[in-house]
Amino acid sequence: MEGDVNSVFLLCSSDQRGLIVVPTKPLLSIGPHSFADPEIEWIHDNLESSDDLTNLLDDLSSGHAVASCHGSYFENRDIGAAAWIVSSSNGTSWIQGGGRIPGPAVELNSYRCELGGLLGIADITKSLSFLLTNACNNLEAVKKIVVPKTKVQHMWKGVDLITQILDIWQLQQGKPIPKHVYAHQDDKPMGPLSFLEHLNVRMDHLAKRIAISHFTQPPRNLAPILSFHPYSAPSHLESYIRTW
Repeated sequence: MEGDVNSVFLLCSSDQRGLIVVPTKPLLSIGPHSFADPEIEWIHDNLESSDDLTNLLDDLSSGHAVASCHGSYFENRDIGAAAWIVSSSNGTSWIQGGGRIPGPAVELNSYRCELGGLLGIADITKSLSFLLTNACNNLEAVKKIVVPKTKVQHMWKGVDLITQILDIWQLQQGKPIPKHVYAHQDDKPMGPLSFLEHLNVRMDHLAKRIAISHFTQPPRNLAPILSFHPYSAPSHLESYIRTW
């Protein structure tokens, strides 16, 4: 262009038109029911369900469904696992799963395993709208599922799992109701167990089976699952995040 030019108008610029295909999120199908496919694969390695989920879905809609989880940590082998279950109030309709807990050995402990179970509950139910009782035998862990995100401290143990749990619950219509239950009540002669205690014992056994099954297996090459925004990763996790 020559001379004094104060402005340029772009009249039209286009390429050949074509259709843009927007991929849909995959669905997890159980019988006639479909759910958003769990995104955190390691906590759903052992996915099972009852044949019929009708009662569970009805109880989720009415706010009567319950969930429980348990973690199992074998310190001498640096292996931890978690198991979780979401159940109808009468126990006839349920989904359960679990998996080995990722993380460097210095981060593994029973508390982190319990957080893994709470993360599994949040992830499997993220496509539904409900109020859901989340029962856990670790009081400090279950309290974290409703902590305001502004209160999260980057040096908390298991902060990577805590932030993921909070992120999932914040983005869905369902809300968790934390409930503490005492662990290993089947070892104590105190009469019949409550329903939540029964579920907790059941998940204790499943978590132990999952952990033991990994005694002779190397850790999986897991994709990054850490969600620190707007948080900062603690220094002892930064190198692990870069190499995960």
